[in-house]
Amino acid sequence: MSARVDFYIQGSDQAQQRLILACQIAGKAYRTGQRVHLYCRDQAQLNTLDELLWSLRDEAFFAHDSQPPYHAPITLGHSDDAPKADVLINLAPNIPAFVGQFPRIMELLNQEPEVIQSGRDNYRHYRQQGYDLHSHNL
Repeated sequence: MSARVDFYIQGSDQAQQRLILACQIAGKAYRTGQRVHLYCRDQAQLNTLDELLWSLRDEAFFAHDSQPPYHAPITLGHSDDAPKADVLINLAPNIPAFVGQFPRIMELLNQEPEVIQSGRDNYRHYRQQGYDLHSHNL
């Protein structure tokens, strides 16, 4: 059985809204006891997500790590390796080489042209590889 891939498609073209959605999904998974890895495009995006995870919710803190060895249930990275986790949230334009180690993958898309194009490319790749694909318009 192949992994499940969910595409979440936002109507907004605001990059910040996409990152907020990533934090919300990671927080929801965290509250259900799942480990989450947020795969970032680059260090700048990782830094923004790190800030958002610290400040997004006043009533809850989402324990997270961005440096190996990873110990927190939510991890962030942009390198070619990832800790073991239940969920991968891919925010990079490419599909990471380690994608096969995750039972659940989430691709978060918005209306930025480059994000739409990479989402289409990634969808084709997952379909060709036989992944269980689902789309959700938000």
